[in-house]
Amino acid sequence: LAQVIQPDCCVRIQSMRNAVLFNIILALGIVAYEAARPYSRAPCRYVLVSVNKDFMNGMFQNWFRSAKPFLDGNQLLIEVDRTDSEARERLAEMKAELGTAQLISASEILPTVTGKERERERDRQTGEHNSLLQKTDVLWDFLSPEYRQMMSRRVPLIQHYVQQCSVLHVDVDAVWIKDPFPAIEEAADHDFIGVSDSCRPGPPDMQDDSKYFCGCFMLFNPSSKWGSFFDQWSVATFEAGGNEQRGLGKTLKSRSDVSVAWLPYKQFPPGCEMLASPGNSSDAAVIHANYMIGMDNKIAFFKSLGLW
Repeated sequence: LAQVIQPDCCVRIQSMRNAVLFNIILALGIVAYEAARPYSRAPCRYVLVSVNKDFMNGMFQNWFRSAKPFLDGNQLLIEVDRTDSEARERLAEMKAELGTAQLISASEILPTVTGKERERERDRQTGEHNSLLQKTDVLWDFLSPEYRQMMSRRVPLIQHYVQQCSVLHVDVDAVWIKDPFPAIEEAADHDFIGVSDSCRPGPPDMQDDSKYFCGCFMLFNPSSKWGSFFDQWSVATFEAGGNEQRGLGKTLKSRSDVSVAWLPYKQFPPGCEMLASPGNSSDAAVIHANYMIGMDNKIAFFKSLGLW
């Protein structure tokens, strides 16, 4: 009997050893593959939005209700200045609806940096650093000082949060009609993921500002390159009179070591594309009401598409 049982035991033991060996080789292969990749997916992702009282007239609410079905697994951060009591009151009214979203203030998280940004904004308004701005970005002067200040806070905020997690910064004068994250996941191995701001289909031409990217939807993955990059971005934003989008464009052009990916144009079209061809929204995941000045015009645009 022992002679009959022993071979069967040996076979089973050998099978167990082979299975363990296979799992070890598989695990080592996965580790080696991940180590060989120049980039890796971050363990967490923030979705960062900036608002003020002007966006709490229904614009933020409309964006949030469109985006909420797709935000599972992401931490929503809502940045609002601590002195903007009107916006904070309206956000407080949405507390139950907002769920786990975190309300943050740049001046509380980064008081020193934010103070410098405010000094730079005051310099810009006095005209000390306005000569370049007047030549390069006329639209910027149509924006309110509150809006410009809100946008200039994005640089240090993204730098703060991207140390551990991916940061997706989005504008709220937009509507999410499909899940945008599958397209992001396809490009997840890159440092920076953005969308075009050109009225011509296709990826943006990084050598031509008139066909460049939009700061309305951009993702930063954790990277050792960001330390010096954000310093350059801050300086370029200062030189652009506080326009952080133009500052970012200039910085991206100068940093060939930063890996950049552009999301599909049809899924992330700029507002000019929707204005010219409103019937082409069937492929869009996100529709942004840029290329329009004033909340009334943006709201009318969304209403015309049945998205308000």
